Amino acid sequence: MISPQEEISRIKAVCAGHSRYQSSSTREMALTKVLLVLCLAVGSISGFSISDQMQNALVSAIRSRTRTWVAQVYDQREKFGVMSLGLRPNDSVANAVPLLENQRSVRSLPESFDSRQKWPNCPSLNQIRDQGCC
Repeated sequence: MISPQEEISRIKAVCAGHSRYQSSSTREMALTKVLLVLCLAVGSISGFSISDQMQNALVSAIRSRTRTWVAQVYDQREKFGVMSLGLRPNDSVANAVPLLENQRSVRSLPESFDSRQKWPNCPSLNQIRDQGCC
């Protein structure tokens, strides 16, 4: 869990380049810091989580003020394991290629088979995915 001090440092770093925050008076900046610390403290104690509507409003406000990067809402309920294995989130069993019945009998199996040699232009065969959470 991120400490309030680390969170404040991150927010300061993001806001450092924004002209509105650079031209604020010292008193306004101090008040902003106090309110931010208070919100973080209350939120961490109560386990408060903002609603989807509030998240979208916050992201929209940030997007309107930034030019070098894009803020995005990430679904915290999304399973990290699926994303860490490289599976695209919109893939589903319904979109999978249908299975074909075995239409011919297996005559003989080779002694060995290396898919990297059979399909050398397929880069994903050379990648080893982290399967530690399986």
